[in-house]
Amino acid sequence: AGYQGNTFVLRIPFPRRAVDR
Repeated sequence: AGYQGNTFVLRIPFPRRAVDR
């Protein structure tokens, strides 16, 4: 989920690896 990870990172400073999973 690239699009979802981008929004998540913008909202909270989280690692892209965790969001990707």
